[in-house]
This record gives sequence, C-alpha cells and structure tokens, in this order.
Amino acid sequence: MRCSGPVFALSTVSSASSQALTLEETIKRTQAAHPQFRAYSALQRASKADIDTQSLAPPVILSGEADNFIGNGNYQQATQAEFTLALSSVIELGGQREARRQQALSAYELSDAQSKAQTLSLLSDATRAFITTLASQERLALATESLNLNEQALAVVDKRHQRGAAPVNDRLRAEAAVERASSTLRQARMQLNDDIYRLTNYWLTANESRDEIRLAGDLYDTGPIAAEFSQLLTTIDSALVLEVYASQARLAEAGATLAQAESTGGVDWRLGLTHFADSGDKALSAGVSAPLFSGRRGVSANNAARQRSVASEHQYLSHKREVTQKLHTTWSALKRHSANVEAYRQKIIPLLKQAMNEVGQGYAQGRYRYQDWQIAQEELIEAQHQLITSATGAQISRTLIEELTATAVSNQTTQDAPL
Repeated sequence: MRCSGPVFALSTVSSASSQALTLEETIKRTQAAHPQFRAYSALQRASKADIDTQSLAPPVILSGEADNFIGNGNYQQATQAEFTLALSSVIELGGQREARRQQALSAYELSDAQSKAQTLSLLSDATRAFITTLASQERLALATESLNLNEQALAVVDKRHQRGAAPVNDRLRAEAAVERASSTLRQARMQLNDDIYRLTNYWLTANESRDEIRLAGDLYDTGPIAAEFSQLLTTIDSALVLEVYASQARLAEAGATLAQAESTGGVDWRLGLTHFADSGDKALSAGVSAPLFSGRRGVSANNAARQRSVASEHQYLSHKREVTQKLHTTWSALKRHSANVEAYRQKIIPLLKQAMNEVGQGYAQGRYRYQDWQIAQEELIEAQHQLITSATGAQISRTLIEELTATAVSNQTTQDAPL
C-alpha cells in the first residue's frame, strides 16, 4: 500500500547541499523500505479474498454410498449390495449469503481503515523523528557557536590578564567555560548521531551502514495556525482513528444482520440414484430437511450481536470526545510554541545579542566585569536553546494535529490527506 504521508512539510533551506536529507525524501524512503507497508498490503489482499469466499453460494456435494456390499450368508458376494450416488446442498433462507458478504465487506473496510490509520501514524512518527533530528542538528550548531564565543572570550581575557588588567580568576573561569562548552559540543554530537540512527532506522536495517547525513529544513517556520478551534473541529470527522471505530461499528452491525439471517436456518436437500445389484434396477431418491423453531434459537445470538453493535457506537462517540480533547490540547500547545518562537526570534534574542556585544566591548575596555560578560553569553545561549525547544514543540504539535485530522493545518478545510 502506498501512502503519501502527512501533509506537513518543513521548508527546505535554499542553501542546503543537494546531498542533504529533506522531509519529503525521508517519507519516500520510509514508504519504500519499511516492512510494515508490505504487511498492510498483505492484510488488504487477505480481506479481499475473504469477500470473494463469503460471496460464494453453499457448495453442491457429491457423495457415494454402498450398502450391504459385504457380509455373510446371502451378502457374501455383494449380490444384495445397493450403490447410491447423490447430490446435496443447502438452500439458505433470510439472505444469509448477502449478509455474509456484507460482513466480509465491513471487515475489509475495517482492515483498510486500520491500515490507513497505522500508515499515517507510522509516517507521522518518521516525521517527528526528522523534526527531533533537525532540532539536534540545530543544537549542535548552537553548541559550536557557544564554544566559539567562549574561545573568543578566553582570548580577550588572556590579553587583559597579560597586561595585568584582569585577575587570574577571570582567566581560570574563562578556561572552565571553554571546557564546559567543549563538553556540551561533544554531547550534542553524540545526541545527533543517536537521533540520526533512529531516523534512518525507518528505512535501513541494523547491518546497513549509515553515512554522514545532514538534514535540510527550516525548523523555525511554524506556518499559519487556525485562529479558532472551531475551524479545526470541522475536520474531526475525517480523523482516520475515528474511521477505525466507525468501521468497527459497521462490522458489528453487519454481524447482527448476519446473526438474524442465520436464525432463519436453511433447507437441506438431497437427490440420489440407487443401483440394486440383485435385480439390476435403479431408483431415484430425494430428501428435504428444515429446522423447526430456528427463529427462537437465534434470538439470543441476534440480541448479543445487536448489543455489540450498540457498544461499538458508544465506543465511537467516546473516542471522538477523546480525540477532540487531544486536538484542542495540541492546538493550544501549537499556539503557545509558535508565539514563543515569534517572541524569541523577533525580540528576545536580538536584544540579548545586543546586550552581549555591549558587555563584551565594555569588558575589553574595563567597564564591565568578566562575570557580567559570562552571564550575558549564557543568557543568549539559553534563549537560543529555548527557541529550538519551542520550534520543535510547534512542529511536533503540527504533525500531531495532522495525524488526528488527516488534514493540513495550514488549510482548514475538509480536504483529506492523500493516503
């Protein structure tokens, strides 16, 4: 089964290398290589075969029978034998054949809905792994920037110390800051390698080599957001996870219909030709049988099937409430994270950069303490970390909304995601 995946996409960085891995390429590789997609296809083919099987009429049975063909006395030579060749079958009443076919069709629809929901879930997981890895890549770049800032600060402190304008304590603290930044950089590199392994695991096996990979995408492009939750609420009925519950309800209803049809029973018929060995004569025989009071015996089974159908309807409504609540929570998180991204990018980080540069220049001129400069650097780096965290939260919230509704967040219509 092919699936184009979530409609969410990170904007590709225009300056990225042609070898950089994009989200679109990630989805394509996952679709092409992940074994779960082959499992979905096999299950769908099995469900289609079940429909064909359940659409068949009861078989006509050919049977043979020999009576009195061996024994003692007059029966030693099989002269008294009787040989019968017969055809038999069942005439189903109450639309049992169509009810069976409808139940198999409902089972296929359920399997199809489950496959689509699981496919979207798998591709959403791959998308979130891409986002997490892209965030780790940004943290590695930030760790590199932090190390560069601390090395530059150490050079300034060292010059002032050599001139006798800064105490040895400043130099020692600057060296410690460089070591901390180096350790953070190593940790960021290891985390990125771990995230790359997890990401590539969607299309590579454990034994396949993983070349150096760089991701291309704009983590900070959070895109448009629905101003009102009611705009998203209109898409809730297209949620694939709810379609699974709706299909389960239809399957339960089909089961109730089949139970009612089977309660009417059927007519067994038999037509046979008997050959009498002693006389050489032949005779035709016929038989018909039908159950009595079958309707009464089917009441309990029918009631049980009906109650399962009612339970499925209530489960659908219950899960719809859960999805609605989860959608609202995720939508609120998307708004908060996006607002943070905007605030940090447009106001907080530019101000902190300006403050850090001012303190750095002032320290070189002897107007500020080294501690003031160090605090300004740490505040800037921490703000950039917060920006990455908020941007990651916004992107992951967006993919979760699209997984819940199977629609693009930026297009608040009932357009379904291509599956």
